[in-house]
Amino acid sequence: MRSFVSWCGFVAAFLSLVVADGFAAERTLNVSGVPVTLQDLSGEVDVFYSAMRLNRSINAWNVEVTIRNKGTRELNGPFALYIEGVTGTSGLIQPDAMDGTHAYFDLGNFVTNALLAPTQTSAPRTLTLGNNGGTPQLNPRVYGNPQAASGYALALNRSLN
Repeated sequence: MRSFVSWCGFVAAFLSLVVADGFAAERTLNVSGVPVTLQDLSGEVDVFYSAMRLNRSINAWNVEVTIRNKGTRELNGPFALYIEGVTGTSGLIQPDAMDGTHAYFDLGNFVTNALLAPTQTSAPRTLTLGNNGGTPQLNPRVYGNPQAASGYALALNRSLN
């Protein structure tokens, strides 16, 4: 049992990858049944995996995922964890939605007030991965909205005498 726990800790540590910087691509995803165009924020957030465990009743892995804003600006929701690819697993079990061949998860209920401030972390979301005897690896992207610019509005006021 002790070696199993150690092995799970190793796998969880292996999965604790940080999303690489990406470009600001847009993608239209269905969030809560509504199509929303979101920007790729993968270069501004870290994705962390923790507490990986084997669910023996369904022969699948459960793992907690969180996102953290590593940038200097606030990011707006809705947020989606988009999985571009998986290896070492038979696939994701019960994703929130599919975009063609890719699965994604709505993180809206896991980010307080749909706003991710700098250094703020979301609440953990449980993902379920099929167990095929391999070491699961995910290739995730995070989509959301950058904070709207705040500042002064410029207006022209004209009066007629």
